[in-house]
Amino acid sequence: MPTLPQRDLISRHIGALDAICDRTPKGDRASDKAMLVLISKMLLTLPGKRQEVDVEAKGEAYAAALEDVPVWAVDQAIRGWYRGSYGPQHDYEWAPAPATLRAFAMQESWKVAGQREKLQSILIAEPRKEYSKEHCARMAERVTVILRAAGRSMTKPEMLTADKDYATRAIADLRGRKRLLESDS
Repeated sequence: MPTLPQRDLISRHIGALDAICDRTPKGDRASDKAMLVLISKMLLTLPGKRQEVDVEAKGEAYAAALEDVPVWAVDQAIRGWYRGSYGPQHDYEWAPAPATLRAFAMQESWKVAGQREKLQSILIAEPRKEYSKEHCARMAERVTVILRAAGRSMTKPEMLTADKDYATRAIADLRGRKRLLESDS
């Protein structure tokens, strides 16, 4: 379990991850400008397969595809494209299609979202409860009695010894519950 200072640090880190994931062109003017710069540089560096397409129309297609994706994720996807990181099935000499770039940018975004979820699970984790061997033996005996009363048997020899008084009460309780269920139907 994290200490209070560690919990505070984890909480702040989660907040920072949320903040960078929320900065998309759709909701932030600075991100919109940054995305335009990224896409422009990529299109200047890598030609498109179809040269006859209007540059403005092409930019609008990328803007539409990437409007809800964080700029840093698009930047990482473009870097990955330049490096040929997305498998041999792609032709890295050309700019990726808007939908292809979106898919790779979303993969990058999901990596951070996964880290955020791991950190969140650390914050909500509960300490593990440790039980004594004696307590575990008592619980095993109780389970054995209940299962026997339900008509099942246990295979572990150490679980086959049960307190007779407890067994009698458990069987009586189960029979009473069975009668109640039968009378309700």
